[in-house]
Amino acid sequence: MSPANNNNTSSSSSQRKLRIYAYAVEGMGHVLGCVGALQPLLARGHEVTFIATEAKFRDTYERFGYRTIMIDLPKPPPPSAAKPEQSSSTESDAPPAEHPMKQVAQGLLSSGFLGPLPILEKMKDQLAKGINIFAESFASMPALNEQLEAILSRDRPDAFVVDAFVVPPAILKADLPWIFLCSAQPLCILPRAYSNGKLPPYGAGKSKRNSKKILKF
Repeated sequence: MSPANNNNTSSSSSQRKLRIYAYAVEGMGHVLGCVGALQPLLARGHEVTFIATEAKFRDTYERFGYRTIMIDLPKPPPPSAAKPEQSSSTESDAPPAEHPMKQVAQGLLSSGFLGPLPILEKMKDQLAKGINIFAESFASMPALNEQLEAILSRDRPDAFVVDAFVVPPAILKADLPWIFLCSAQPLCILPRAYSNGKLPPYGAGKSKRNSKKILKF
């Protein structure tokens, strides 16, 4: 084959439209990190589809031009909480979901993440309250993995991007190229840094330039 033909083949291959699927742990830092990281792929004409389990994050993905596939994960009951009384109200009767950023702020305040305690004391406090995000990730993995396996078997994307504490085995089983993103960061052990506005609050999913605005919020 001549060099000219080689160049044409290479050019044709590099311009092929790819179908890329992605899944991010549904926290603001992970979601916004993936949204930003995959924007160049959209700009180059590739099709990017996010797997989502909550409507508020589906709306975030679609607002930035991504496709979405919704899956349903069982919600674990609150730790050490009494069973709620039966209610005749339906999901449609529920009030509209709050803005995700407001939910993050309220969660950080109520959980003690933004308090003045040293990190070890914070960790003890979280465990005492039954808050363990890693345990929750493992608990939801069977349901997530089962649905991912069906989606990947059906759609066969060209690649998969995942930002999660636990990588679903279905991604490995699918035998396709995959990329691991890690948006976790050590802000939770630097309370003084974000309490004085030098860094955005842990879990906010915002950059340093948004610090004062987020703290005010």
